[in-house]
Amino acid sequence: MSILEVEARGRVRVLHLNRPEKRNALSGVLADAIEAALREGDRDPAVGAMVLAGRGPTFSAGADLAEFLELARLDPAGLYERGRTGLGLFGLQAELQTPVVAAARGHVLAGGVGLLLVAHLVVGADDLVLGLPEIRRGLFPYTVLPLLARAVGERRAMALALSGRTISSDTALDWGLVDAVVPAEQVLDRAMEEAERLAAVDPVVIRSAMEAYRALGAGALQPRLAHLALLRNLALSAPGLAAAAEAFLSGSAATSAHAGGEAKGSRP
Repeated sequence: MSILEVEARGRVRVLHLNRPEKRNALSGVLADAIEAALREGDRDPAVGAMVLAGRGPTFSAGADLAEFLELARLDPAGLYERGRTGLGLFGLQAELQTPVVAAARGHVLAGGVGLLLVAHLVVGADDLVLGLPEIRRGLFPYTVLPLLARAVGERRAMALALSGRTISSDTALDWGLVDAVVPAEQVLDRAMEEAERLAAVDPVVIRSAMEAYRALGAGALQPRLAHLALLRNLALSAPGLAAAAEAFLSGSAATSAHAGGEAKGSRP
C-alpha cells in the first residue's frame, strides 16, 4: 500500500495522503513523496490543477515525533543533513506554476499546517481543528512559522505558535487560512470543483498568475526556511527534547505518536 496515492481526474491530479492509521503523519518519506508528486504534476502540461487531500478523517496531524527523537540523537553533521527534511516541500508553493487546492478536514496540526499552506486555495471542513501544538512537546514550529506569518500576519502566527492552542474552521476562515468551509463529507468534492475551474483557465493566464504571486514576495520563503531550519537543528540538540519525546512516546499517547499529539487546547 502506497503512503501517497496519486489519482488523475481529467486535468486535475489528486494526491491522497494515505496513512490514516497514523492520522496522515507527515514523515520524511511522505514529505519527499508529496514534493516529488507535486513537481511531477507541475511539469506535466496535461495537468491544470492539483488537489491535496488525506485519506480518513484527518488531513495531517503533523510530523512523526519518533522521527524528531531520531534527529535529536544525531551528531551535528547528521542533524544538519537530516534536519532539512520538508524544506523543499514547504517552499514549493512559490515555485509551482500549477495551482494547488487543499481539501482539509479533521485535524491539521504542526507540520500538517505547513502542508496546508503549500496550497494556493484551501477548502476546509466544518470539523476542522487547526493548530501548532509543538510547544507543548518542548518543540517550536520553526519551518511552519514563515508560511503561517505570510498567511495570517506575524502577530497571529507567533501567538498561535507560542500558545499551542487550536482554532476552529470558523476562525480559520476569518483569518484567511481557509477560503471556504463546507460539511466534512463535501470537502473533497468542493475542492475538486475549485481545481476543475482553475484547470479550465488558459495555461498562460495561470502561469502569469503564479509569476505575479512570486512578485509579491513568495520567492523570499526559501532563504527564510533555510535559516529557520538551522534554528530547529540547534533546538533539536537540547538534552531535554529527547527526554520529553521518549516520555511522550512511552506514555498513553504512544499509539498516535506525532508532533501534533491529541488536538487539545482552547479555541477563541
